Amino acid sequence: MNKMGKFLTIGEPLYGIASLEEDVSLEHVKLFKRYLAGAEINCAKGMARLGFEVGYISRLGNDIFARYVEQELSEENISTDYISYSETENTAFQLKSKVSKGNPRFGYLRKKSAGSNFKLEFLDKIDYTDVTLIHLTGVFVSLSQNNYNSARYLMKTGRQHGSLITFDPNLRPQLWENEEKMIYNINRLASDSDIVLPGLKEGQILTGEETAEGVADFYLYQGVDTVIVKLGPEGAYIKNKNVNGKIPGFIVDDVIDTVGAGDGFAVGVLSGIMKQTDWITSAIRGAAIGALAVTVPGDNEGYPTEEILESFIANNERYE
Repeated sequence: MNKMGKFLTIGEPLYGIASLEEDVSLEHVKLFKRYLAGAEINCAKGMARLGFEVGYISRLGNDIFARYVEQELSEENISTDYISYSETENTAFQLKSKVSKGNPRFGYLRKKSAGSNFKLEFLDKIDYTDVTLIHLTGVFVSLSQNNYNSARYLMKTGRQHGSLITFDPNLRPQLWENEEKMIYNINRLASDSDIVLPGLKEGQILTGEETAEGVADFYLYQGVDTVIVKLGPEGAYIKNKNVNGKIPGFIVDDVIDTVGAGDGFAVGVLSGIMKQTDWITSAIRGAAIGALAVTVPGDNEGYPTEEILESFIANNERYE
């Protein structure tokens, strides 16, 4: 187990059913396999596979789907101590297609789910001792005002206990009332973070800036310490008071499934921070896990152990 402290995140897990039939519309698929999904779940799994002590905060229904979530988290060595349960609301559900090219289609049952009605009091039992880093995304906060308020409270309380706060906008416009509200609320959370990890297209929507440096400057002006803009296959752009530059991405011959690549990038960066590596090395780790993620089907199946990650970085070419 890594001794660099604990990693903590908050989110809504999705009980997922994925099609086994390629390029068949979801309404006609007959064969499926189940899986566990969610942006924060992806980050938790990735960090646990790299050897960190991971805690996952959430709320589930008291149902068979919750039992599966618990089982999956336990098998990945992710603590379930901070999961609460509802007797009247269900665990969220996701349906995913399988495609030979492009991005898969999704269907959801998450309105009024247990995870979309999180309350501040559910955070009362959090032990912040040795919590080095708290990571949040824009998905959880988009589900309800209660979730948004809970996330802000977690960020504030974590900082008071000395934790580093990281934020990935991970925009889900369909979950917000309108774009104006989404932009305002996401930027409010980002400005309260130490490190922000937007994708370039997300950053353009949120800031009105066209370039990666423009996006970074927007958040740095708000008081954020470091901004790392994800550029997809091209790598990433990093800017803080000591670093200003781009790292190239890794060359991938066959892209199978891009879902989870952004979360994988976050895992690489956050694990580097917790290992106390420099910013460039952390971003390279992110680019490597993002590349590994797209080479296999599924949201997080390609996330590596530390040994596999180091080998991939040492033996694979990057764009010039």
